[in-house]
Amino acid sequence: MKDLELYNIFRANGMTRAGALGTMANIRAEGLMRGNNAQDSYGFDDAQYTAAVDTGNPEFLERFCTDDVGYGYAQWTDSKRKRKLLSYAINKGTSIGDEYMQAHFIIKEMKEDFPSVWQTVSTSDDLEACVRTVLYVYENPQIKNVTARYKYALEFEAQIPDGEVPPLLAVTADGNGTRIGDDLTVKMLQLAMAHDGYWEHDEITGIKTPEFRQRIVEYAEDVAGC
Repeated sequence: MKDLELYNIFRANGMTRAGALGTMANIRAEGLMRGNNAQDSYGFDDAQYTAAVDTGNPEFLERFCTDDVGYGYAQWTDSKRKRKLLSYAINKGTSIGDEYMQAHFIIKEMKEDFPSVWQTVSTSDDLEACVRTVLYVYENPQIKNVTARYKYALEFEAQIPDGEVPPLLAVTADGNGTRIGDDLTVKMLQLAMAHDGYWEHDEITGIKTPEFRQRIVEYAEDVAGC
């Protein structure tokens, strides 16, 4: 996923600019911006480890949850957190290494299990405070390299322009199916979901692909031509 896409997902789901950049800086330090990054995976490389989980083999799924291998954007290691990540991926029907899924899981996990972190990243405009909060409370690694992470945040800040989140990217759904975004875009998405041939699933969890965005454009053109 491109950095701007990840930034837009975080901003669209309620993070401040500082919160999004601070979270991204920690992802850069932990998972190197790779959803399939597996740390110390006992002879497996990243792709092999991810593929083994994606097979759905019960033995390896249990191993994934208990092997203490840091994995993904946040280098999830704790067994309870990895079980929740795995359950979320299975529920969404994605690979365990899917970066869009992991981005949304970070938001969900912060809201549900780390409310103080979510409070900071969704309200604070203090970039260093956001970096520190995500580092010390959400990530909590052995090495608290806050200086390096703050540097990453400043680099992202320089690279990623601020501004309004693109309307299509601003539409998502939380765990309860609540729609977020401008009313017209939401209505268009709901119509597209109901229209045969445009959307094959019964829930939108985020704008995942250019192909889907093109479907929305095609649907809008069809409606305009009626």
